[in-house]
Amino acid sequence: MADLTSNAAQMKELCSELEGKLKTSEENFCKTDSLLSQALSTTAELEQKLKFLEDLHSESRAAAATASQKNLELEDLIQASSDAAEEANSQLRELEIQFIAAEKKSVGLSSSSIWSNKKAVMLRERRESSQRKYLNLLH
Repeated sequence: MADLTSNAAQMKELCSELEGKLKTSEENFCKTDSLLSQALSTTAELEQKLKFLEDLHSESRAAAATASQKNLELEDLIQASSDAAEEANSQLRELEIQFIAAEKKSVGLSSSSIWSNKKAVMLRERRESSQRKYLNLLH
């Protein structure tokens, strides 16, 4: 009987140890389960943030492409404006040259006209003088 009592005591002690280990295992399991739940929640949050950042990145890329296209269009407009301004300046220089030539011609024609008028006046005066002399001779 002493063996039985000893066996029962050992079994009871073993049972107590196993119950302690089971309790520790259950506590560890609860902690692990809680940590896993937190990790899953954090993962879901991170996935949402990642999706948000990917969307922002996509929008930024689209905005950058649009801005780049606008820059190209503006550069083309600036180039066209520069070309048009250069052409206008060229035409203005040509018109200035033509104006100066026309002015010189006008001055020349004016001088010629003055000379022609003087010549006509001199011829008229000579004719009138000749007519007076002729009339004086007749009288």
